[in-house]
Formats: sequence, structure tokens, C-alpha cells
Amino acid sequence: QLNKELTLMEASTESTSSEQLMKDLAEVNANFKRLQEDHQKELEKIKNDLAFANQTKTVLEEAVEDIQIEKEDLEAENEELVSKLADLTSQAKTMLIRNDEMENQLNEVNMNFEERVDELE
Repeated sequence: QLNKELTLMEASTESTSSEQLMKDLAEVNANFKRLQEDHQKELEKIKNDLAFANQTKTVLEEAVEDIQIEKEDLEAENEELVSKLADLTSQAKTMLIRNDEMENQLNEVNMNFEERVDELE
């Protein structure tokens, strides 16, 4: 009889331990699945962030390219303007020299005219 009770107690204990182990295992499994889902969500967020960063990088690279082209265009335009300014400066100097020459000629003509007027008087 004692052996029977001991066997029944052992079976009951095993059954309880098995049930507890199954519950613990189910809880661990549920926690593991939750952690996997959290990890998957975090991984998706990181992938989205990376995709956004790559798009931003591409946009910035294109903007830098556009700025470089604009810079080159402005440099070429600047060189052209510098050349035109040099030409205009040269033309202005030539005009000033001609103006001085014409002034001198006008003064000579005026002096000659006054001399002729004096002679005629």
C-alpha cells in the first residue's frame, strides 16, 4: 500500500512537473516569439532608415553635381565678363587718348582762328 501511494505521489509529482515544464516552455516560447517579432520590427525600421538615408544621399549627390555645374558655368561667365571688361577698359583708354588729341587739335584750331581774326582786324 505504501509503495502504491509512493508511486501515485511520484506520478502526480511527475505530472505536475510536466505540466509546469510545459507551461514554462510555452511561456519561454511566447517570449521568444515576441522577441523575434520585436527584432523583426526593429530590423524593418533600420532597413527603412537606411533606404531613406540612401535616398537622401542620392539627392545630396545630385545637388552637389548641380552646384558644381552651376559653379563651372559661373566661372566661365566670369572669365567672359573679365575679358569684356578688359576690352572695354582698353577702348575707354583709347577714347581718352583720342579725346585728348581732339582737344589739342581743337585748341590749335581755336588758336589759329583767333590769330586769323586778329589778322583780319
